[in-house]
Amino acid sequence: MQASEPAAEREPAGRARRRFRGRAPLAAAATVVAVLLVALAPAATAGTPSAPQAPTPPDIVWEATSAPDLLGAFQRTEYNEESGAPEVVPSPTTGRPALQFTVPGGGTRSELLPKVGQQQNGDNLFFGYSGKLADDFPVDADSYQILMQWHHASDEGSPPVAVHVKRGQLVLAGGGNNDHEPFEVPIGAARPGMDLNLVVRVYFSKKPEEGSVDVWSGGRHVITDFKPPSGTAYDQYNYLKVGLYRDPSLEGTARVLVNNVVVGTDLPGVQQEVGAPTSAESGDGGEGTAADPDAVSSSRESTWSASSFALGAAVVVAIGLGVAVARRSRGRPGR
Repeated sequence: MQASEPAAEREPAGRARRRFRGRAPLAAAATVVAVLLVALAPAATAGTPSAPQAPTPPDIVWEATSAPDLLGAFQRTEYNEESGAPEVVPSPTTGRPALQFTVPGGGTRSELLPKVGQQQNGDNLFFGYSGKLADDFPVDADSYQILMQWHHASDEGSPPVAVHVKRGQLVLAGGGNNDHEPFEVPIGAARPGMDLNLVVRVYFSKKPEEGSVDVWSGGRHVITDFKPPSGTAYDQYNYLKVGLYRDPSLEGTARVLVNNVVVGTDLPGVQQEVGAPTSAESGDGGEGTAADPDAVSSSRESTWSASSFALGAAVVVAIGLGVAVARRSRGRPGR
């Protein structure tokens, strides 16, 4: 037999029910407030500027200046340096080590091969170039002076794609033999002593309808989806060469300085590594234009203000409702 509960500790059932009913409206109001706080908190915090994050490393495949020994980032051969070996010199632009290529009148080439591997058919890559023409560079020469070229595997014929200085212009050019139709597309004016900042995107393909090239100069998109008439690849693969390759009939010495060469799969990453202005900074309204920071800040402040107002109003309404219900409950006769 269980012991009965002491009479002094028992509470009449009716009084307990009335006490519970009196507290129920307050509990309901508190629940409403809690639900509103949970529901509106994400909206209120969504517009709050988050702490700055470290930038995502650019998707770079190869970069000349990443090597401790600048020349060590390239493959060298006597053939490519038959008119003179490149020199490591301080850059007047960056203050860091740079490569200087010099070819005298009657000379042909002083070039290096980046240790980036071969470009296969179907590859889509961005190539960044930062450099400077010498103050006495013969920009008005009437024949080729190649700064960069994407040569095909065979030694025969001109490359499918190259960047020249010719007749006062920086030129995208290629082809020029019996099997491949030549082309020349101006990139912009060339001046002695000018700084060069280029990004060239090449989709490598033997099919003329597929192979394409884009060029950004100083951050501006100056050539868009150009399709060379004979494609951008002629045989098994392409390979990159940088430096200076000239027509031996040209007189006078030509000299070019190269600060950095970068290969990557991402335009902004390559532009960043060669110090190119962004699309917004260069006035290019194309893809990649950055949002206005003031507009972003204003939008965040507006979102925060609206959310804060809604949250405060909801809390006030919920508390008022709870108080009113509680007063009404206290005014009822007990049962």
